[in-house]
Formats: sequence, C-alpha cells, structure tokens
Amino acid sequence: LGGLVVTGVLVAVLYGTGVLGGKSGASAATPTPTVAQNSEDEDETGEAEATPTPFEEMIFEETPALAPTPPVSAPGIPAASTDATAMYANTLVAQISQKNRYKFDPAFVALINKYTGEYRSANGYYERAGKYREAIDREFMNAQGIQPPLLGYVMAMSLTKFVDKGDGSGVWALPSAVLNEAGTTNATADPTAATRRAAAYIKELLDIFSKEEFVYVVACYGMTLQEAGKFNDELEKNDPGGQNRYDFWKMKNAGVVSGEQAERVARFFAAGIVGENPKEFGLPADGRLSSLY
Repeated sequence: LGGLVVTGVLVAVLYGTGVLGGKSGASAATPTPTVAQNSEDEDETGEAEATPTPFEEMIFEETPALAPTPPVSAPGIPAASTDATAMYANTLVAQISQKNRYKFDPAFVALINKYTGEYRSANGYYERAGKYREAIDREFMNAQGIQPPLLGYVMAMSLTKFVDKGDGSGVWALPSAVLNEAGTTNATADPTAATRRAAAYIKELLDIFSKEEFVYVVACYGMTLQEAGKFNDELEKNDPGGQNRYDFWKMKNAGVVSGEQAERVARFFAAGIVGENPKEFGLPADGRLSSLY
C-alpha cells in the first residue's frame, strides 16, 4: 500500500510539470507572447503595413562614373595636341637654326594648329618639291650659303605647297615689289630664275636679322628690304637686350609683329611640321622635306 501511494504522488508531480501529457517543460514555462497591433499601422484591408526603414539606415549605391570619350579624328589623320605641336615646332627651330631658344606661347601654338589641317591635304607635295631640288641645292646652299636649305623648302611649302599657279608668282610667291627692287620683274617666269631670286632675297633678310632669328625673316617675307630694316629697328627698340624676341608671341602682343605677320609665321610652322612629319599627319606617300638635301 505504501508503494502505491509513492507511485501516485510521483505521477501527479510528472503531470504537473508537463513531462507527462504531451507538453515540454520549456513550452510550459515560457508561454508565447502576444504582440498587440496598433490600429494606425493597418491599412484599409486590415493588414499591417511594413515599418519604413529609417533614412540613415538606407543603403545607397554609387553610380559608376562614365569613362571620358576619347577624341575622334579622321581616319589616318591624328588629332594634333598642343604639346605635340609645340614639340614639333621646337624640333623645326633646331633643324633650321641649329639652336633652340624659342618659347612657344599656347596662343601661338593654337594658331599653328589652326593651319595644320590645310597642309594635311597637300598630298604629293614631296614629288612636287623634288622638281626644285637641284635648283634649291645650287641657289640656297652653294650660291647663298644657306645651310641647311630647309628654310627655303618650308617657305615654299607654306606659301604654295609647291604648286605653281602659272600666274607668274612661282612657288615662292615673290611679290612684285621685291622683284622690282631687284630689277628682275620676269624672274618668276623661269622656275630656276625664281629660285635664284628667292634664295638671294631670303639671304638678304637673314643679313638683316640672323639665322637664329629666322622667324622674323618669315614674318618679313614679302616686304622690301627697306621695310624689313624698319621692322628690325622697331624690334631692337622694343627688345634691346635681344632676349624677348625669342618669344615671338610676346613681340606680337607688344605690337611689334602685326596680325598678318603672325599668321604668316604660324603657316610656316604648320607647313614645316606637316612637311617633316607626313606620316603622322596622314600623308604616308610623302617624304620629309629634309630628306631632299
């Protein structure tokens, strides 16, 4: 009897703790909480709306930056950069004068760039220039001592692209005032005679200035020797120390060099740059002017 009592007590304890009867102690001890819904969080259908994420917890993705669009140039013709043009111009200066003392202002380089396109279209200039090779060697180098004769080649390239228009001006575009001054009004009718007069005229301008100051020879090309002499006087007046003249654009801003002269010199450099770098400017069939001597 005593054993039955003990057994009954034990069964009662097990039922009370939930071990018997299908309930676990954990679920009995920890009832599931009920969360009351706020009526303001429900929409018209009676369903609870999602709580919006606070702004400071939102995650924003950065839009990747677009890659810069590369410059597009015509097929076979590269776009000329300011740095490249300045480099080519400095090389041309060294070729002609054997020294490189010039400073190329960005505005001057931009003007040179403006004209390079004109000479990029001068297909066949090398063959045309070759027809004057013998005369240039004889008149520029041998007769006048202008070495190298690249100054003469580039001058003709800048003026006519070595195309004789047949109007009597020749490839050197010698104006009548210059021809009259030398007493050779019919010189341009003969290519050899025209080259002879052009070489003599350029040498006379070089005597007024110097080989290093050839840009002013170009600037004064077409003037009479008297006019070129007056220009040199003005240059000396504005630059008695002889240093500022190697910044051509500074002389232009000072009013010594006219706008027309600046255009002429810019064309000269544009022609020389293309004529010395034909393949880089889309003229693979043409050679360098300096290879003609």
